[in-house]
Amino acid sequence: MGWWMVFSGVLWLVFWAAVMYVIVTLVSESRSRPQPAPPRPHDPMDIVKRRYAAGEISREEFQQLRDDLTGVRSQDERETI
Repeated sequence: MGWWMVFSGVLWLVFWAAVMYVIVTLVSESRSRPQPAPPRPHDPMDIVKRRYAAGEISREEFQQLRDDLTGVRSQDERETI
């Protein structure tokens, strides 16, 4: 009966060591994974360029939107002032 108590004590020690190993491995692996970057807000100029490339807006509309977004007046506006 004495050897069984020693053997069961060793088994419990191995069991808890394995449980702790699994916990430590899971925690350290979850910390080492790179976190996904937060979604970037879309740049308005990128949206205008994409719409122009897709043919959703004309060249004049593109130029007007570009000028509005960049704050630069087009050649036509400069001539009228």
